[in-house]
Amino acid sequence: MKPVVVVLWRDAWYDASETRAEDWDSECLVKTTGWVRPCPPHGHETCDALHIAGERFPDSKKEYRSVTHVPRVLVISVRKE
Repeated sequence: MKPVVVVLWRDAWYDASETRAEDWDSECLVKTTGWVRPCPPHGHETCDALHIAGERFPDSKKEYRSVTHVPRVLVISVRKE
């Protein structure tokens, strides 16, 4: 089984009321824990993102669900749990 990892990453946000840099919140860091999924072989997703599944079904055709897709440019660290 793949190891569980903890990914620390910077969140991106959009708020139409924040029109100036002075209005922005301070940096928002997020920790996501789960299993890293491989890059999909096709489709709109690429390896430009880290795919982290929060739930795993070891005895099912659908092995993972609750997947968070984090652009690699926003990832600060990945460590094994």
